[in-house]
Amino acid sequence: MIVVDDFIQDKYILDSFSDVELWNSLDDGKYRTWDGTGYTPHEAIGDYIWHLKNKFWADRTWDKFEYWVNITNETQTLDWHVDKDEALAEEGKTVSPQIGAVWYGFPHKVWGGYLEIENTQEISPDIERIKPVYNRVVVFDVSQEHRVAPILAGNRYGMQVNLW
Repeated sequence: MIVVDDFIQDKYILDSFSDVELWNSLDDGKYRTWDGTGYTPHEAIGDYIWHLKNKFWADRTWDKFEYWVNITNETQTLDWHVDKDEALAEEGKTVSPQIGAVWYGFPHKVWGGYLEIENTQEISPDIERIKPVYNRVVVFDVSQEHRVAPILAGNRYGMQVNLW
């Protein structure tokens, strides 16, 4: 797992993601894919994904990126799960992305809503807890069980990107 604060330094990208309407338009339950060509629905999304790829995944081969937004609050939960190909999961097969990331790109104020990742790699299994801080990116193995801990107040804005 890698955690980086103040991840995006590009003012254009940060300003673009400070628009709550962008986040609301992307929080529609849809997973979007991008193969690295052309433009995404919003140019800053492509800029962000390229920044993420070049920083952490430059050495990996890939077919596509999948991205989506979750805006959660105290009335919503995102329970324990692994990221996987949903169509194959319906056939009983679990195929996960190579790697994933969550980025807190909206200047939110939230109490709770930690990203919790089950750590089964150590001698003594435990749960890693990462606070959803503005402009923080968390890169991790999304085939491990993870969830969003309960939110006590505010809205949590997260953009997820998986590399396939």
